Amino acid sequence: MLAEYTVLPTACLLRRMDEGRIDPLVADLARVSEARNRYVHSEWSEAHGSGAALRFRHTAKAKDGLRFSFEHVTTADIRALADDMARVATRIAWIDAPDDAMGVWPEERGQVRPGDG
Repeated sequence: MLAEYTVLPTACLLRRMDEGRIDPLVADLARVSEARNRYVHSEWSEAHGSGAALRFRHTAKAKDGLRFSFEHVTTADIRALADDMARVATRIAWIDAPDDAMGVWPEERGQVRPGDG
């Protein structure tokens, strides 16, 4: 999956950006992309009385057969993903900042990155 993001590290290294920021950023990109794809490529239905939507997923593989799963997704879940995607986009925009501008690189101060909770 990370093969999708091989251009970013190469571009960053060519611009002599901080290599310590590349791997965490690629991991963040993969994480938000996977979460986004789970929402976009699922089937949805109203979850009666819960105030949430019901996300369905089905897979068919020779090894595992046909599988179904579902989960309740609230507007807060979707907003949290949107916020996480915005944080990753901000990190991309500030990847070549000389210091921790705007606090977008919390791990440089020993803090936990979003999603590593």
